[in-house]
Amino acid sequence: MELQTLKTKIENNTLNDEIIIFKYVDNKFLCNQYIDNISKLRNMEKVYINSIYEAEEDAFGVNDSLYIIDVDELKEYPDSSFKNLIIMCKKLPDNLEVDFIDVAKPVNWQIEDYVKYRLQGLDENSILWLCQICGYDIYRLDSECKKLEIFPVASQQQMFKRLKEENGYSDLTDLNIFNFTDSLILHDMKNVISMMKEMELIDIEPLAVVTILLKKFKQLLAVKTNNQTYIKELKMSDKQVWYLKNNQASKFSEGKLINNIEFLTGIDYQIKSGNLDLSRDNLLSYITCNVI
Repeated sequence: MELQTLKTKIENNTLNDEIIIFKYVDNKFLCNQYIDNISKLRNMEKVYINSIYEAEEDAFGVNDSLYIIDVDELKEYPDSSFKNLIIMCKKLPDNLEVDFIDVAKPVNWQIEDYVKYRLQGLDENSILWLCQICGYDIYRLDSECKKLEIFPVASQQQMFKRLKEENGYSDLTDLNIFNFTDSLILHDMKNVISMMKEMELIDIEPLAVVTILLKKFKQLLAVKTNNQTYIKELKMSDKQVWYLKNNQASKFSEGKLINNIEFLTGIDYQIKSGNLDLSRDNLLSYITCNVI
């Protein structure tokens, strides 16, 4: 099935409950977009699993869950009796003859559609302009979407206009606060060092870094300890829990997470009270050295 065909079926509400396989090349941005659309279409809660054996076979298709498997290589394929199952993978076995959706490098219309899905408050002209100014780079657009997604849909157009008028898009770069904090969490030292060397070119405020890292470390601690009460308090989705558990939680011990939360809480207080006499660059270096 072509991606355009899937889009048409979703829009026309003609998609059945058959198994869907997304084979992607570089990233899963478009896969996640269509999974969200399918979840809304079928009115089903998304449940991320590592294997088809994690759920009872008779549970597939008879409850309100849309099961999603995210693996690098698909090594097991369920029989046709399984329903409401979506698989994302980079590689399929050569001997497996099965219909799949090839999510190759996205073309312009797919990227525009992706931004429209992320920023539902923007009009068509704004979406087109944003895509063009970002050079249709989906990673850069993901970062720009994150900036506007924090605002209610009804306010996104106004905030976009304000950013544009204030030259907020004059120096778009991949080196931004989300890239920086993600690199710290993942211990991507190559990227962290690269960003620290070019810190004067990056618009990153220490307080914003502290706020984001504090939230992320609290989420990781909740997942690490499987504290369901804490997870609910932090309003984490099943998708977030699954992602953190399988991609980031192993980077830190429970003790290190607690230490980082205590350290950042202290830094947050000192910044807000004006008692921290450090330059921006030195403060970011200090934070970096302490949390990794």
